[in-house]
Amino acid sequence: MNIFKHRVSIAALGIMVVLGGCGSEPPSFREVSPAPKRSVMWLGSSGLEASAAEQLQKAGVDEVVVRLGSIDLSGQAPLLRFDSTGAVEGPIPVGVALEVSGVRFGLDEEAAEAVWRGIETELASSVPAEVILDFPRIVEGLDEFVASLSAISGVPVVPILSFEQLQSPEGLAVAKAARVCLVPAFGSDEAGLRGIGELDPLPLWKKLEPLAATGVRIRPAIVLRPRTEPPFGGPGEDLDP
Repeated sequence: MNIFKHRVSIAALGIMVVLGGCGSEPPSFREVSPAPKRSVMWLGSSGLEASAAEQLQKAGVDEVVVRLGSIDLSGQAPLLRFDSTGAVEGPIPVGVALEVSGVRFGLDEEAAEAVWRGIETELASSVPAEVILDFPRIVEGLDEFVASLSAISGVPVVPILSFEQLQSPEGLAVAKAARVCLVPAFGSDEAGLRGIGELDPLPLWKKLEPLAATGVRIRPAIVLRPRTEPPFGGPGEDLDP
């Protein structure tokens, strides 16, 4: 299944700006440049047309994500199950997300290679912008698997970690190995992402405190789903009532 209609090549361009004149102070080389702000939207199973992709990019969406399926890492060989998804057309970068239904201790580089071969075959050799892995369960040594998968694939591997998982040494190790993590922060009822509402009523900064000074980039996830009161009986009903 090739969810990519067109292959996209993104080149990174480094730009150095020299400030001078008008009494402006020179930049401090000890200051760390902030990560650029990005907006990523997750899609349903119907895919995305080229015209809609262009509109999303004009609205500030930098990437879309497709739920590719699930991975079972509890056995000796990884078992990948892929869902049917529509094609994503247009030049917008596409990431893929997979739920990890089971894990075992001792996941090594060989397991990471098997997972990437399965993903690569499913995508018909198209390269995703990133691979997002949802880990409902964290075990010791999972950080090495994440680092190996990123090195073998050559694309960022981003773990989904809940607030409570980030309180554990194993969860922190996974986040540090990936250098980035996606954290479900807010959402509506039945949001579709686990962990929303954990550690309430603590403020967001307190929930994320274990990541302070680690250098891990935090990507908060906000889930919105349309809902009507009273609910619709089916698609196509009039919105006026």
